[in-house]
Amino acid sequence: MKILITCVLLFLAIVNEPILAQEISSLTYADHLFTKGKYSKAIEEYERHLFFDSVNREDSLYAISQIIKSYYMSKDYKNTISHIESYIVNIKHDHEYIYSLNNYAGMSYLKLGHPKSAIIYFNQNKNEPQSILLTGIAYIHLHQWNSALEIFDSLLSCEDKEIAELASKLSQVSKEGMTLKIKKPMLAGALSLFLPGAGYLYTEHYQTALSSLLLNSLLLGTSYELHKSGLKFTGSTSFLLSFGWYIGNIYGSVKSAIRYNDLTHKIFIDESLQECTYFIKK
Repeated sequence: MKILITCVLLFLAIVNEPILAQEISSLTYADHLFTKGKYSKAIEEYERHLFFDSVNREDSLYAISQIIKSYYMSKDYKNTISHIESYIVNIKHDHEYIYSLNNYAGMSYLKLGHPKSAIIYFNQNKNEPQSILLTGIAYIHLHQWNSALEIFDSLLSCEDKEIAELASKLSQVSKEGMTLKIKKPMLAGALSLFLPGAGYLYTEHYQTALSSLLLNSLLLGTSYELHKSGLKFTGSTSFLLSFGWYIGNIYGSVKSAIRYNDLTHKIFIDESLQECTYFIKK
């Protein structure tokens, strides 16, 4: 009898061994790959778990969350957003996961250069210090220094010391951002209106300023001499060309000021935020 029972138990163990091994290794192996930074392979294992092995909602939510984190960590921000948007409807009542996914969606938009879209997601996590902090960072990218400063100052007394410390650093960044020397596009255009190239000189594009002055002077001078010589048709044609260059000189000066400001802000933000490692807590 004992031999029979032993045989039955051995048979059941052999039959169930692949199933047990699969259940044990399904998420564990995916987590191992994630920890090692092999995100594409980890995504495959998490998706395999959702398709074959998922038996309870908690494991499914965890796998979904890890898929999104894997895309984000591999810097595939477009796929991060698309997967969040496809999954978020099904987990809208699981606030812990929704909170995390909103932050990942917001950060992905921020990395893609869309801070306004990022703010929409961050604002969905109302009264959450981390999301409020990330909102302030989005305002920095929008160059809205006063809004950013107001947010960071509101977090200085946050119970989470890590967030409070980072808010203090970013508050200083916002104050420095207010003092950046930027160019006024309308002033650049007005200067070029009165003297071709002057707007470029104002925005520190010295070679372009000289080229604009010489070319516009040459075209206007040619038009004047042609009219003076009685070549009215040729003179008029030349004048139209010179007038087009003159308008282009004004428009170009305005764009030059905008590019100057964008570059100034980008360099400042990149250097300032490099030391402020902002994060998404799990």
